[in-house]
Amino acid sequence: MDNIQNYNEHTFESIKHVNKYGAEFWYARELARMLEYKDYRNFLVVIYKAMDACKNSNFDIEDHFGDVTNMIEIGKGAKREVRIIC
Repeated sequence: MDNIQNYNEHTFESIKHVNKYGAEFWYARELARMLEYKDYRNFLVVIYKAMDACKNSNFDIEDHFGDVTNMIEIGKGAKREVRIIC
């Protein structure tokens, strides 16, 4: 995330998801890649800080952050579950 000027509305619209109720959301792993984090664990620090800010502002974290589990391929056809925050 060297230069914030490299990001614009299209950057985030291109990875936006919409649920069946019309609510927009983004997967943290996709955001981390988009923002050029080399290691997802480093991006999790940012997510947890955002969760703390949400809580400290008297908002329910569950209203703004969610957990999902996706299966990813890890090689030779094997798969495992990974936790994804959205």
